Amino acid sequence: MNKIIEKIVNYITKKGGTIVETSNGYDQEFSRDDMENLLANKYVLPYVLFTASRESFLEIGEKCIQFNMESKDAEKFINWKVIVFEFDKDKAQFCLSATTNRMDLHDPSVVTGLTMEKRSELLKTSLLLLSDFNEFLTINVSE
Repeated sequence: MNKIIEKIVNYITKKGGTIVETSNGYDQEFSRDDMENLLANKYVLPYVLFTASRESFLEIGEKCIQFNMESKDAEKFINWKVIVFEFDKDKAQFCLSATTNRMDLHDPSVVTGLTMEKRSELLKTSLLLLSDFNEFLTINVSE
């Protein structure tokens, strides 16, 4: 597990969440099996899939909102943000990941349409953003 993802996992578990699955992201070529099994949030961007109470979900989401407000640059054409969204309502599963204001990076049709170079660029940028988010959590969350 990537160290950045591991630190975010630690934060989520301290807030009462239970980790279901994590991904370090994917920037290689897609195999036939990848294409057949492509999930909405599986490739390109790292993510943490977790279960939590509604209160924990809202608390984690609030930290994402605070971070995004502090790091948004109105001068940039593309703005990245950390998001936490309801992944599976029936199982109370949530996903923490990153996205942009220009494309839905959790949509398989978008992901498969990107070149390997573009996926690599998006992966690198999202890891930088998640690293910044982890630093934000370290500074702004009391133990």
